[in-house]
Amino acid sequence: MEKKLEGCGCGCGCDSSETEVKESCCCNEFDECGAEESEGCGCGCGCDGEDDDEYETLDITLDDGQVLSCIVLGVFDVEDIEGKEYIALLPEAHEDVFLYEFAEDEEGVELSNIEDDAEFEKVSQKFTELFQD
Repeated sequence: MEKKLEGCGCGCGCDSSETEVKESCCCNEFDECGAEESEGCGCGCGCDGEDDDEYETLDITLDDGQVLSCIVLGVFDVEDIEGKEYIALLPEAHEDVFLYEFAEDEEGVELSNIEDDAEFEKVSQKFTELFQD
């Protein structure tokens, strides 16, 4: 999700003085690079000009009614467990990561506690492999 901001600001690597659009640009259209003008940051990449360092968040309600805003670290599956996806959440102002079974449909997101100790161990190991840095 990290994007280097160079030149015109979209991360394509052009220095905004070039007249030719860089092939590596996310949309190959720049007003500053000589192509048509677009909305957002002005480079034509289609972004809304927001900083890409922002993370997706999800609010969860705990059993005691407390609402926590959490950064979504990722959604992943575990090889040995078919038909299930899991989500890793980092509550803001907390150090502990929360792991849940994850399902999403047209009605929204559903999180379920992982009740089985063996399943939780496998999910924890996979999380560690994926996010150990």
